[in-house]
Amino acid sequence: MPGERRSRVAPVVAVLLLAALVGAGVYWWLAQSGGEANRPRGEGVAPAASTPPPSDGVATVTAPAPLPQPVTPLPAAQAPAPLTPAEQTAARMAELVQAYPPDTPLGEVATKTTRARHPIEPPPGERWGDAPPDAPGVLNALVGRETVLSLLQTQDFVRRFVATIDSLGREHSPPMMWPVNPTEGRFTVQDDRGPVRISPDNGARYTSRVLVLESVNLEAMVRQYRLHYPSFQHTYEELGFPNRYFNDRLVQVIDQLLRTPAPADYPAVELPVIHGPVRPERPWVMYEFMDEDLAELTAGQKLMLRMGPVNMRRVKARLQALRSLVATPAAAAPQPAKPAPKR
Repeated sequence: MPGERRSRVAPVVAVLLLAALVGAGVYWWLAQSGGEANRPRGEGVAPAASTPPPSDGVATVTAPAPLPQPVTPLPAAQAPAPLTPAEQTAARMAELVQAYPPDTPLGEVATKTTRARHPIEPPPGERWGDAPPDAPGVLNALVGRETVLSLLQTQDFVRRFVATIDSLGREHSPPMMWPVNPTEGRFTVQDDRGPVRISPDNGARYTSRVLVLESVNLEAMVRQYRLHYPSFQHTYEELGFPNRYFNDRLVQVIDQLLRTPAPADYPAVELPVIHGPVRPERPWVMYEFMDEDLAELTAGQKLMLRMGPVNMRRVKARLQALRSLVATPAAAAPQPAKPAPKR
């Protein structure tokens, strides 16, 4: 019996060993073929090289490919230094000039490209500067150092000048932005005969300013304005007028001031009704013109009326002379044909 039982167990053991060998072979084949095919790309080891196996039949292990090293970015180029306002405007004008023949005047280029009615060019033989004007130095040469110290605001002068010129042609002109100090004294009125009117003595407050204006060499002043015009233009664009030409605005405001009416009498004024317990500390700055036409004038025209009729005439004369230096002359009107001589 024991021998018969061993004879039955032997075939079973042989079959189990054979099955184990076959299963191991199938698993090895699947791992080498099907497993690689099903593995997602980019994962696992690097693909084996296509080198044929050695003749001795011994398998070799291929070393995995080295991991990619991080790439160090090249240092970024340093940003160029920002251009000055004059350089920016000059660069824009240079680009525009390239579209026209070399002998085209710069003023004509500005007219065609910026729709400027009164283009400005540098003084003859000069080129636009690369920096804003030295306001204290220029103003000292024009009106004298003592006048500059007592009358003008030299800090940020170009911005003050541009903002004031623009605001004088509007309803309000904030005095804190003016390039000149506030006028001395206070606004005075007279009410001894009928309605309250501007006092004739009020104009005396402006006489010293008018004398300074009359003493300035307008040709020298306009030369400095032309030489540093890119700074004025760039500042005007920064204030919110990127498609406007500042010199056109200057001429426009001058024309408005020249059209200021000259009433036969000192204008009548009144204080607005103030409701509430709070009273203004300087009520004299709140006077308004009673005449509706005068009340609708610009801030600059109202200033002309406040300085009195004599000062207004003198200022208009200087403004007319200034306009002739900064405005493009109008085309000459055609002359009528002369009649043919009788024979």
